[in-house]
Amino acid sequence: PIAKNAIPTTPPESGDGRHNDTKRELSGVFHAITGTNGRLKTGQILDIDAQGLDVYNTMARTTGTTAKLGPQNRPVKLVDKIIA
Repeated sequence: PIAKNAIPTTPPESGDGRHNDTKRELSGVFHAITGTNGRLKTGQILDIDAQGLDVYNTMARTTGTTAKLGPQNRPVKLVDKIIA
């Protein structure tokens, strides 16, 4: 049940500098996630065209948290393409 309700991710190393460029930080980057008990889409490849912070904040919001990653003055943009 832990894997079913958790959000483990398998991202690649950011040693190529993508983490310094929000426009390409997820470009061609593979992430594997669990469905968080049916909250996120799984079993498919999604081209979401979104910034990493928005993806991670969307994943967090589906669990009910109001905490967010990134600068406090940056608005959260939910990525509907990953929500089940």
